[in-house]
Amino acid sequence: MANRLGVAMQRKIIQLHLYGLSNRKIAQDLEINRKTVDLYVKRYKQTVQNGPNLTTGSVQNGPNPATGFVDIPADIKRTTTRSHSGSKRMVSLCEPYREFIENGFQKGLSATRIYQDLLTQTSFKGKYNSVKRFVAKLKHKEPQTFRRIETAPGQEMQIDFGKGAPILVNGKKKRPWLLRVVLSFSRKAYSEVVWKQNTENVIRVLERAFRYLGGVPRKLVPDNMKSAVIKADWYDPDLNPKTEAFAQHYGVVILPTKPGVPRHKGKIERAVGYVQDNALKGRVFDSLEEQNMYLRHWEKNIADTRIHGTTRKQVRMLFEQEQPSLLALPSDPFPCYEEKKLSVHIDGHIALNYAYYSVPYEYTRQKVWARWNSSIVRIYNSKEQLLAVHIRKNPGRFSTDKKHCDPKKISQLELGTHYLVDKAAKMGPMCKTWSQQVLKYRKEQGLRVVLGLTSLSAKYTCRELNRACANALRLNQWRLKNIRHYLKNKEFPHARPLFTQQHELIRSIKEYDREVQRKTHNNTQKETNHYE
Repeated sequence: MANRLGVAMQRKIIQLHLYGLSNRKIAQDLEINRKTVDLYVKRYKQTVQNGPNLTTGSVQNGPNPATGFVDIPADIKRTTTRSHSGSKRMVSLCEPYREFIENGFQKGLSATRIYQDLLTQTSFKGKYNSVKRFVAKLKHKEPQTFRRIETAPGQEMQIDFGKGAPILVNGKKKRPWLLRVVLSFSRKAYSEVVWKQNTENVIRVLERAFRYLGGVPRKLVPDNMKSAVIKADWYDPDLNPKTEAFAQHYGVVILPTKPGVPRHKGKIERAVGYVQDNALKGRVFDSLEEQNMYLRHWEKNIADTRIHGTTRKQVRMLFEQEQPSLLALPSDPFPCYEEKKLSVHIDGHIALNYAYYSVPYEYTRQKVWARWNSSIVRIYNSKEQLLAVHIRKNPGRFSTDKKHCDPKKISQLELGTHYLVDKAAKMGPMCKTWSQQVLKYRKEQGLRVVLGLTSLSAKYTCRELNRACANALRLNQWRLKNIRHYLKNKEFPHARPLFTQQHELIRSIKEYDREVQRKTHNNTQKETNHYE
């Protein structure tokens, strides 16, 4: 059986309904489901129309014929007052305690703390939400003071986005983004519309603005737009790496505003509205280029010639004073490249446009920044440290630097024959000689054989391995299974010593051949002389 509200709660619902509160407001005040309120209000209306009997579980007493209201206990009644129009309005349960609440508010106490003090120090019977709403109204009545900050010439430029005028695209109106920048001293501005609010467009518009103004300010003040700020933080924000590199190239500092405080860039807030209302309102353009051409003409002939409402001077005249204070433009524009944050796969590569580029193995499963143009791919970590540089590859191709591989994953076979022979030489002279002969006779197949020989050093002594290799050399055996057989069965027959074939004391076989030929020739000559 479903849960039902008690009679007291039902009476509260009907009474608040008769006071004129909406069902949503009643649900919020009583902290119950709105559908429950709808149900009991509906039942009450049916009762008023059909008679005094309510269905089971609803208010048992109908409205008082004399007053037209449902009788409710005195402890839940709320006072009402009449406005000048004669209609009734609710008076907060906190109103009798206004002085107490205002004192706590002026001390800087939270609504929670004020509510706790009301319960412990007064006879207040209301709920926390009543206090919360009452304190919220006090906050709105509290006047805020602001400090106007003016900057020196060439010091600051503020940036903001807004919506541009509609553009006809395939017969349909589409609104681009309007990016506007304003110099804080002179209010000289530059406006341009783009289709996307991304990092590349922001950088290119700022670059064109610098060249249009003929110099660079020392500080850029954007809001926390995603194209410039990855993570908003008043004390230490995470800037987009590409935007930060752009700032370093032009020698400018980026200082985003405090999150949720648009007045920190108040000069640009109104400037965007100004161009929307004065230049673009009611206009429709055929292309992005047409709108940008119109904006440049409007900036020069309308915006620059006006008397600014705050400075009370002409914008163009003030800019002529400010322009010499701007930083000089660098000789080269900011390099054009694309950028993207990518994950390093478990094979130590990132996938960029279906091509794959290696990254040091320590960054596996981490995020890195890839910057690329038509020929070069550069990979950075989150601290802007360069990790790798690769030549741009076609889709489906790999670019792998062996230095990026995990040493644990590099096979000894990849280290080559010299590495394996040197490793065998550490085991003894016979092992080295046998390894060299194996590589000589078995070529590439011999690499694994030599690797197998070196692995036996974990189980057998160097003396045993050298005796086995010496025996295999004597019998011209180049298979690893022969070595294993000798080691397993401890069969080390006495091997005849291998006589050295070349030595400084040993004559060459050719000398013996010449000596034999000489002796033979002499004997033949003697026999010939004898017969003669």
